[in-house]
Amino acid sequence: MASSTTFVLKEPNGDSPTLIYLIIRFNSYDLNETGEKKYKQIKFSTGTKWVPKHWDAKKQKGINRQGFPDPAELNQSLQNIKTAAEDIYRRLVNNGIKITADSLRDELHKREDLFPDIKKRGARTSAVKVVSQNLIGFYEDYIRDVKFIYKKGKPYPVSEKTRQKYATTLRHLNAYKLAKHIDLDFDDIDLEFYQNFVSYLRNDAKKFATIKNPNPSPIKMTENTVGKHISTLKTILNAATDAGVNTNLKFQSRKFAILTEDVDKIYLTEHELEKIYNQDLKSIKSLERERDLFLIGSYTCLRFSDFTHIKPENIYTNDKGTFIKLSTDKNNEMVIIPLHWIVAEILKKYNYNLPRSISNQKMNDYLKRIGKKAGIDEPVSITKFEGGIKVSRTYLKYKLISTHTARRSGATNMYLSGIPAISIMKITGHKTEQSFMRYIRMTQEDNANKLVDHPFFKNTKDLKTV
Repeated sequence: MASSTTFVLKEPNGDSPTLIYLIIRFNSYDLNETGEKKYKQIKFSTGTKWVPKHWDAKKQKGINRQGFPDPAELNQSLQNIKTAAEDIYRRLVNNGIKITADSLRDELHKREDLFPDIKKRGARTSAVKVVSQNLIGFYEDYIRDVKFIYKKGKPYPVSEKTRQKYATTLRHLNAYKLAKHIDLDFDDIDLEFYQNFVSYLRNDAKKFATIKNPNPSPIKMTENTVGKHISTLKTILNAATDAGVNTNLKFQSRKFAILTEDVDKIYLTEHELEKIYNQDLKSIKSLERERDLFLIGSYTCLRFSDFTHIKPENIYTNDKGTFIKLSTDKNNEMVIIPLHWIVAEILKKYNYNLPRSISNQKMNDYLKRIGKKAGIDEPVSITKFEGGIKVSRTYLKYKLISTHTARRSGATNMYLSGIPAISIMKITGHKTEQSFMRYIRMTQEDNANKLVDHPFFKNTKDLKTV
């Protein structure tokens, strides 16, 4: 086999236009356990999209159907790419240059005439300097070197928190290798690995060993936590694929799924928030400061990283009222929030210079103490999967309060008060109503109270006497 070029769709079973990839398989291979040759390949985006139902997978070209754009221009473009790829391969061979994924990719990147979006892609493929060719080595390089992550095609700077998230998944991946007594490289990432790694995360993954706890017990991860680690691993594998280091695409299978579950999470009602606000904590300044910051989060819907960093310059007034205006830490998105009267009182209390917060984890501990003092002790039943097993537990409500409860409480209370979802989404930064509604925590009674005054349930008809 010298080389072969084919075209495949990124999402062949989808309904909307999807990217067309160029696959080049070249004369370099490894032998599998049965002695069969496994040829190496690169995957390169053509930058062009097409609708799957108007695509002939066997002939690898668009097909002409009534009511759909003529595929002639697309097919000619694909033929030009195919011819150029074959010419590049022959030229490298004739010039005695070793055929590798990198050498082919470098040549393709020079063809702006074939790939008009190649300049935009350049920043992405060069975001990580590829030094190591194996999975773990590439992963370590990626954590160290990556500067941007891409969401819907837009680059966002990588925060230290994101690097820590990547590092945690890498630690579990290395621990999995040791536990299974195996080597792990790109070619090993298949559905069997996926099933085994998910099982390991659910049942056997442990926290960091410390001097005080040298033999920590298994974490028993929730499905959402397992899903986050799978999502991170797929991010790394996609980056390796883009860099031409990985050619194994089995991780893109739908069965290589990011696990999720809808877990019951609490919110604090306006009455409960008022109980917290009215607590006399002057004798315990540490609790008073964290209480005040939490309340700001509860009436602004901001995240911990934002409500703990409000500064005087974030407050402004116009002819309509006073507002908080800031760019969110997570998405760098500008939000403008009307100043709730409780938030105004707290800001005045500190002369608009809020106290510096402690860590997220430590604040969570303080909030539970505050909630207990405020008498927020209603029993709450929570059901979720732990270690792959469905578990139900009952807690006193204050034990479930965390910094993120503030954001959830703010969104839910605004919604229950009748503020339109689209207006709240402008504050929370949610892009879709579906994702926003996951934040809304209404009991059956909350829902009934919201509906009771609706005209449907009232006798609003003018009854005429005959």
